[in-house]
Amino acid sequence: MKLIACLLTTGAIMFAGSALADANDSKPAIKIDQAAPAHPVPGKTSFTEGEAKDRMEKHGYVIVTNPLKGDRGIWYAQATKDGKAVRLMVDYQGNVFERASPQAPMDGRTHLTASRALARMESRGYNIDSNPIKDDQGIWYAEGIKDNGRIVQVMVDYQGNVFESGEYSGHQSSAPGLEPTLPNPIRKAPAPTQPLAQ
Repeated sequence: MKLIACLLTTGAIMFAGSALADANDSKPAIKIDQAAPAHPVPGKTSFTEGEAKDRMEKHGYVIVTNPLKGDRGIWYAQATKDGKAVRLMVDYQGNVFERASPQAPMDGRTHLTASRALARMESRGYNIDSNPIKDDQGIWYAEGIKDNGRIVQVMVDYQGNVFESGEYSGHQSSAPGLEPTLPNPIRKAPAPTQPLAQ
C-alpha cells in the first residue's frame, strides 16, 4: 500500500512539474538579440546553388553569374542592382552580403574545373577560342572575342568573378603563350568571310 501511495505522490509531482514547464514554454528563459554579422560567417553550408540564388534575388538583385561555392561554405555571385555592379555573398546562415565588384581577379583556392570556368566566361558573352588554363593562384585564363571582334584575355577567379583585359599581365605563370613582362595586346580578329554569291 505504501508503494502505491509513493507512486501516486511521485506521479502527481511529475504532472505538476510538467504542467508548470508547459505554462512557461511560451516565455523563453533567456532572450538573446543577435545583430546580423558584418562579414560572411564561414561554415558548412546546406544551401544549394538555387537556394543561394533565390536568397540573393529576394533582396532585389539581378544575378549576372550563377552562384559559386567557395571552400569556406560561402556562395559568391556577380549581380547588379539599380544599375550598379556588385559582388554578392551568402554564408551558411543565409546572410546576404554586398561588396563592390573587385577590379582584378582575387587569388584563392578554386573549385572550378576548366569546363565550368569556360561556361562562366561564355555566360558573360565571350566567344572563347582557347582552352582555359589555371595558374598557381587559382585563376583561369583564356583568350576570347567580344564586341565586334575585339580579342581580350578573359579571367575567372576562385569566387567566379569574370574579368577581361587587353593589358593585364597577371601572375608570373598566368598569361598562356605570352611573356609575363609583356602586355597582352588587344588584337582585331580577322574579318569574317562572306559566303560566295550563287
